[in-house]
Amino acid sequence: LAGVDVYYYAPTGKNKAFIIVKKGNQCSIFISDGINVSNGFKDGLSFFDVNSADGIQSIEYKMSVSDGGIMVITKDEVITDRDKINTFYEVICELNAEDYSLLPEHIGTPQWLVDAWEAYRNNPNPPQREDYDIIIKLNDGTVLQSISYQPYLGNGYIHTMQELTPEQNSTLRQLLS
Repeated sequence: LAGVDVYYYAPTGKNKAFIIVKKGNQCSIFISDGINVSNGFKDGLSFFDVNSADGIQSIEYKMSVSDGGIMVITKDEVITDRDKINTFYEVICELNAEDYSLLPEHIGTPQWLVDAWEAYRNNPNPPQREDYDIIIKLNDGTVLQSISYQPYLGNGYIHTMQELTPEQNSTLRQLLS
């Protein structure tokens, strides 16, 4: 971006996910819809100028369950209740990102997650498999890529995060029920 003019896209305020780059007579727009959660959701959401639950318009989610080996969507809902959005924001901002640099070379899955899958597969009466795709819609209209949540693995798993605490998992399950 050396030697170019960079502007925020006015309708989004300070949301860094939309920028306009101008060089001479040519303009280009760059858009990011993915949350970089390498330092956690709180930092990832701040990139989109979301520093509290007030920046979130709604939380959409789809729940899929296994039906004869095929994952079928059984719930497709939108949360707009401010108290629920606040609780959701608080929980995801508590989560710690998985530090993949600590894993052995050529290993991309933390041991706790490998163990959780193994325990799930070997459980003679496993809990119902419920996979959630969660989409956060911001007040400025930005729709973020989905977050994958699997409450039945260990204490609960959100993609790229460390294992949830039982309390975090319980809170998220209640919000999504």
